[in-house]
Amino acid sequence: MAVGVILKEAVKWVALTFGKDVLFAMKDALEHQWRRVFATRNILILGPKQSGKSSLLQYLTSGRPYEIVDGEIRAPAPTALAAIVDRKFALDKGNWLRLKRDVPGDLDLRDAWAQAITDLQPHGVVYMIDGRRSDADLRADVRDIRDAVLAHCATSAGHLATLHVFVNFADHWAASVTERRRRLRLVREELDEVTAGSHTWAALRLGASATQLDPNKKSWEDAERALHHFGADLTG
Repeated sequence: MAVGVILKEAVKWVALTFGKDVLFAMKDALEHQWRRVFATRNILILGPKQSGKSSLLQYLTSGRPYEIVDGEIRAPAPTALAAIVDRKFALDKGNWLRLKRDVPGDLDLRDAWAQAITDLQPHGVVYMIDGRRSDADLRADVRDIRDAVLAHCATSAGHLATLHVFVNFADHWAASVTERRRRLRLVREELDEVTAGSHTWAALRLGASATQLDPNKKSWEDAERALHHFGADLTG
């Protein structure tokens, strides 16, 4: 049976239990502009390993996609998932502990995502993929959303309002405006296919945006635009 846990206690428990495998942040920890953009919604940041999930959460909380440790710039450690929460929610500790016990080493992404979706019932999902991959791999990454994410959201259909794919590392793959548009169109078409034919997701607001979160850059306008677009769909 799920146990109701006060938000701060839940976030602390997750941090102590999973370390940086699973990152939870309270909305109040975000920079002011993002607290306003995301209002009182719960958000999950998902995606394949090393697609930029922890860098995105770091950007949301500090305004930069990196940490400074002993005066050095360091990219955040990879994580299975990241979440932004803004209310009390039911945290089934037993299932989380079972997940950690049954999967030694790195958490299985799909099982961790399923548990987070069940507990948080997110209003919005950001799904990050590596835009440097081939067209075929990008399509496969987007198709994976159906079974790895949406299949677990059936009971959250009344909560989930928007799902955006952030096609990351744009500084490497978006060599021209034409190429940027082509890849985003490919991703959006595949995303439309993933949700097509389902009455459950007919009203789901979808988006595809290019992002880059290179710690060696001085600005991240793509990420800012993508987050504002996501926020507009989240609260619209």
